[in-house]
Amino acid sequence: MIPVAYDSPRGLPEQDDLEDGVDAAAAPAEARLALTVVLPPEQFEVLAVRIADLLREGRDDGFLDVDGAAEYLSTTPKAIYRLVERRRIPHHRAGGRLLFDRAELRADVERGE
Repeated sequence: MIPVAYDSPRGLPEQDDLEDGVDAAAAPAEARLALTVVLPPEQFEVLAVRIADLLREGRDDGFLDVDGAAEYLSTTPKAIYRLVERRRIPHHRAGGRLLFDRAELRADVERGE
């Protein structure tokens, strides 16, 4: 089992305070909540992979090249070139290179274009 600790910057009142009718929002800002969860190694690995995926999705790594765009869209570089040729995919050119903005590609897919 692997312990996973979480330390929240948001304070919560003690159980006794809750029984006395103290509002959770009234807890002092410096109060902290600590939580420890024990996970088997398999679940820890699944959690770690999911967190890494979420962080990667939210990170802006700049522009993708053709191979990166193909990987991002789960297709081939040849298919990317065809989409560019038909002006069916948002792209930019810089110094003779084709570049793709990850956010623009995602928006294009979500629009169903």
